Amino acid sequence: MSRIRTLVGAVGLLGAAVALGLVVAPGSLASIQPVAVLTDALPAGKPDLLLLGLGAVVGLGAVTIAYSVSGDGRAGPLVDHPPEAVNARTPSRPGRAFDRQLAGDGESNVREPLRAAAVETLVRRTGIDPTDASEAVDRGTWTDDRVAAAFLGAPSQSLGARLRRWLDPDGERRRRVERTIAAIERVQR
Repeated sequence: MSRIRTLVGAVGLLGAAVALGLVVAPGSLASIQPVAVLTDALPAGKPDLLLLGLGAVVGLGAVTIAYSVSGDGRAGPLVDHPPEAVNARTPSRPGRAFDRQLAGDGESNVREPLRAAAVETLVRRTGIDPTDASEAVDRGTWTDDRVAAAFLGAPSQSLGARLRRWLDPDGERRRRVERTIAAIERVQR
């Protein structure tokens, strides 16, 4: 594998040197047979096109060599042994499951975790019974935010919120979730 990389690097360096030589002194490299064939095939009056053509040939050659290295047509690994941090399982990020629920369709997959968080927060912060906290969330009396209260409980949304939901369901859903999260955070303080 190391030899192939060296070969590809050498071909790339050679191609870059030839291209630089064609730009700086096009007449001196014209005596080399492959370069002469290239200069005859491409317009000699436009060195930028010649350079582009030569770069394309070198690039295609390098890609061909790289793909021929592995038998299945895929490039091999860039390093033989990845760093230890890559091999270790990355710890889960808090809230990842909720983010997946938020990305899904419908409000119920987000509403239930938020409702449970609101009830738990009320129990922890105010010291009320879990049944009373659940009833407060159901009635919408747990917060002053009407949007959050209606999202988790029985009160109906305002006409404006219902129109926004009809016009932009995803945007209104996100707004309701964000307002509910903010209301839960206010209870936590």
